Amino acid sequence: MSEVSFVWHLLIPLISVYVLLYVLIFMVRQYSILDIPNSRSLHDAPTPTAGGVAIALFLTSWLFYQGNDVPDTSAMAWAGLGFAILGGWDDIAPKGVLFRVFFQLALSLFFVYLVFELTLFYLSVLILVLAIISTVNIFNFMDGADGFAGTQGALFILPHIFFFEQIGLFLYTQYMTVLLGCILGFLLLNNRNPAKIFMGDVGSYFIGFHIAVIGIIGVRGGLTVCVPLLLFAPFIVDSSLTLGARVISGQSWWRAHRSHLYQKIILAGATPRKIAFKLFLLNCLYCWPAAWMAYTFQNYSLLILAGVYVSLSLVWYHLYKRYI
Repeated sequence: MSEVSFVWHLLIPLISVYVLLYVLIFMVRQYSILDIPNSRSLHDAPTPTAGGVAIALFLTSWLFYQGNDVPDTSAMAWAGLGFAILGGWDDIAPKGVLFRVFFQLALSLFFVYLVFELTLFYLSVLILVLAIISTVNIFNFMDGADGFAGTQGALFILPHIFFFEQIGLFLYTQYMTVLLGCILGFLLLNNRNPAKIFMGDVGSYFIGFHIAVIGIIGVRGGLTVCVPLLLFAPFIVDSSLTLGARVISGQSWWRAHRSHLYQKIILAGATPRKIAFKLFLLNCLYCWPAAWMAYTFQNYSLLILAGVYVSLSLVWYHLYKRYI
């Protein structure tokens, strides 16, 4: 993709989503679709939510417009729309865990069937479905502070554009650039103090699904699976270890909480913007170089992956004990 094409595919969705969000803020206030602070919240005032509607609307429309120009367009558009609707439904009227997981499973199977048809063994289908559901829920779990989830989403997508160019998956780079622009447009209003709007489950489900899709497409196209795992490592480590800590301590792990490390640090006095900036540095200075090394030295990619996850786990443990 040329530099001019990259800029246009980035700026148009960025500006469009930014404008759409102002319209959405007015609408959700009219219908009182607000995130009301409670004992598990990190914000103090009722805040418009469901900002992910603007992201889902623009990207899905773009995918339908592209038609067959981008492979797997129908699967990405329809399944992504399904995840957005499921998340939006949960924003308006919260559903139980089994209800959400059932529809996540159905949508994941639907996507895998459309993309791979009947060419996969049952174990491969299971792995792909679990990867999608896990990514969606991890991203949803970690969406609890202004600018945090959006920052990680953008920092996952940007290096994948580079890697896709390197392995010849040019047809997907415009799609990822459009998604990146949508997220940046959202961050302009979300990464404020206080945030103008939250993405809501509609946004975290939608973006989490597309993060999983990008990872699957990259691995299918020749990337080692260690690359997406390294680029998503901050969220995987915090969510997994927090879940493990809650299970060990006998807490109801499936309930909403404020036990993630980033939440504890904010509760100790750090601002969401400072946490998002530290996440930015962690990705740029550690996860991105590790992913590049895993891509360049594939024979050592598993060793690199293990080193990053062990080191991040040790840091998590040290900080968790400090802020417990």
